Amino acid sequence: MAFKDLEDFSDYFPHINIENLTNKIKEIIKLNNCIIPPYYEKNLLINIFITINLFDESIQSIDSQIISNTELKIASEIVNNLNNSSKNNTNLINMIGCCLNGIIKENQNDLATQKPYSEEFELKLNKCLNNAFSHFGISVENNNLLKFFPDHIFNLIQRLRNGNYCYFPDSNNLKDNCIYIYDIAVYLCQLFNTEFNIQVPENEISLIAIHLGFIIEESLKTSEKLTIVLYSNNHPLIDNFIFKNIKERHNDIANIIVVNNLYQLSTFKSTDFIVSTVNLNNIIDKKTILLNPFQIEQDLISVEIAIKECIKLKELNTLKEISTTIFSENLFFCTTDIKTKEDTIQFLSSKLKQDGAVNDNFIKNVLQRESLSPTCFMNSFALPHSFQEDSIKNRISVLINKNGIKWDNQTVYIVFLISTSKNTAKRLNKALFERIGKLFSDTNKHKFLNISDYDSFQTYLFDSIL
Repeated sequence: MAFKDLEDFSDYFPHINIENLTNKIKEIIKLNNCIIPPYYEKNLLINIFITINLFDESIQSIDSQIISNTELKIASEIVNNLNNSSKNNTNLINMIGCCLNGIIKENQNDLATQKPYSEEFELKLNKCLNNAFSHFGISVENNNLLKFFPDHIFNLIQRLRNGNYCYFPDSNNLKDNCIYIYDIAVYLCQLFNTEFNIQVPENEISLIAIHLGFIIEESLKTSEKLTIVLYSNNHPLIDNFIFKNIKERHNDIANIIVVNNLYQLSTFKSTDFIVSTVNLNNIIDKKTILLNPFQIEQDLISVEIAIKECIKLKELNTLKEISTTIFSENLFFCTTDIKTKEDTIQFLSSKLKQDGAVNDNFIKNVLQRESLSPTCFMNSFALPHSFQEDSIKNRISVLINKNGIKWDNQTVYIVFLISTSKNTAKRLNKALFERIGKLFSDTNKHKFLNISDYDSFQTYLFDSIL
């Protein structure tokens, strides 16, 4: 799942016309001579969608003292434009006003409004965020979306302390499609629980994952960019037009460099591939996409396909590089005798301990992670692990039960118990979680249940084409 477009979330708000309500909210804000800072627009709109979608008359009243008259007026107009029984509902108006608080600004005065939280709160929150991003090896410096994340968390904490718990429809759907992002959200909520003396329930973790998704995806774009060289020689005007289109479409995921002589082209040793309007066969020993200047649209599709293939190959190579020492035949098991979550964790942990990979605290730490949010996905697989990164060696023990293992409210058929030492999760978990999420999904169950030994497991994990 990508965090690029608000329409990506339409399935999570079945009773809301995302496009119509988005346009109406923007129109109301504009008519009240206010603006939404562009770097927080998506997050604000999602907060409002969540508030409307989850509103319940039994929710405890929210204090509106911190909300300005302008924010309350805009919130009231939004509520009164809804086609349901919530019109003029004071509590819903106050809740949407809280979403707007500190975010929208007067159009003629771009000065920041007064924050509803203290500097101490912001310092504590930043401490949690820095800890989480450091744990997962993510750099979020200068990320504009992060600037207003405190507003969302402050409102979340206020709601939880007032007993206003959200139910997020199909939260498992988001969890299954964004395993890596969701795991970061679980880790962050663990820190919030300790720092702010709250208990973030599982449904609320999904909401935080949505906000984190925008922030993290934006950060990963800049840190994991491809390098593409565009070579032009024969048709300068047409080539420039094509290259301009390529840059506009893919500048967020690739560093794109234009060259116009072979010597300069030969100096790019680390490029992922070359896009050229000249046949470079037997000249350059690099993957090359040959463009036909008179089939522009088809050429642009070819470049997009090449980019997707290149990203998949890099991800697979990263996983192969990391995984050479973490999987082993003596940590792979096929059995129908182990049928419960607790027995599976106990069995695989004992095997990791025999291997010298983990210490006596490992099981306790894995179960503590499970208590925050179960690591089962899609009624298909489980990825139990510890957040402590205190293992002796990086290992993954695997168990397949073709009859299924009861894992909280799901049944899973393959379990990957992960032990990681310091700093390994930064490289391992993203690549591993994403590939497992695709290969071992419910729709592929008929394939992976044919795995009968370690060799067939390795072949399926690393040689399958996604």
